[in-house]
Amino acid sequence: MRDIFATPIGSRVMRRDHGS
Repeated sequence: MRDIFATPIGSRVMRRDHGS
């Protein structure tokens, strides 16, 4: 999971999940 957030793609998904 940490790897996903560490990647730019994961960062985008995380931001989309937060809706910010």
